Amino acid sequence: MINDRGTMKWTAFIMPEHKQSVKKYFNDDLKIEKPELDEQQIEEINLKIADAMEFNQELVFYYYRYGEIRFIIGRVHHVDTLKREFKIMDEHQYVNIIKFDDLVDVKNK
Repeated sequence: MINDRGTMKWTAFIMPEHKQSVKKYFNDDLKIEKPELDEQQIEEINLKIADAMEFNQELVFYYYRYGEIRFIIGRVHHVDTLKREFKIMDEHQYVNIIKFDDLVDVKNK
């Protein structure tokens, strides 16, 4: 009877450095480039944020970070025009900071 170990027999030949580089290769392959917004999209985002601040509504903020699009659900806590960033209070009362340039989209919750 033949006792085949399947893929287990090949894992001994992979060095830790090779394993890390293969993992990094696949992670880098999933990254995307930052989308560019035109003036109309920026104006729509500004209007949504202004309305939400006036009526204290929650929004979904989509932003670009480290090659992927992430999102936060919360309310605008503060807008710092000098630093060009938003401070957003999420449902756990944690303040998240998003740069103006990283913002990709804003939607109503």
